[in-house]
Amino acid sequence: MKRNAIIPAVLILTGISTIITIILLPSLPSSIMTRWDTDGTSISEGSKYILILTALIPVLALWLISRSPSVHPEGREFQKHRYAYGLTMGFFLFFLIGIHWVILLYNLGIQLPIPLIIKLLLGLALIITGVLLPHIPYGHSVGIRTPWSVEDKENWEHTHRFGRLLFIITGVIFMVLSPAAGRISFWIGTASLVLMVFVLYFYSYKFSAGHSR
Repeated sequence: MKRNAIIPAVLILTGISTIITIILLPSLPSSIMTRWDTDGTSISEGSKYILILTALIPVLALWLISRSPSVHPEGREFQKHRYAYGLTMGFFLFFLIGIHWVILLYNLGIQLPIPLIIKLLLGLALIITGVLLPHIPYGHSVGIRTPWSVEDKENWEHTHRFGRLLFIITGVIFMVLSPAAGRISFWIGTASLVLMVFVLYFYSYKFSAGHSR
């Protein structure tokens, strides 16, 4: 999806989402569930009017994200990689809209499998991030910024290509674990994230050590 097409799509979807949310507000209890434990148990409540804010958050996020290329010191790099930037922006904004609707539908009495949805979305986010990693330009403020990758362009490029593989594998792990209930799947997913970060740092260090001889 082109970046120019994302803006009207998000505005239209957010507008429709907000209108429907306002229409459905009288059907909701005054206090709604807003956060869940790893086993799907609700652990936090809030006013139902929070849903108006969560419905409008994508618009605020869209404004902040769309302003980034013009105010960021590396603005030219956004243009070089506008496809990856647009894809990332679109996924993030639609993700926010999706989270809003998960909360809304759950509080309307539709018993959604919250842990399953969260793990699926997180897995998808990791996979998409992995696909986009090699497109992040050297020295960018986002990316795999190890002490060695930020000092060497070749290290940066190799680390991000290797990171693509690790992010995709970790994302697949989360998606495979998504049907499993309980804390075990949560801790396995968390351990895979920690291991991924450790391996990336170690890879970047070894690459640097091997090329400094």
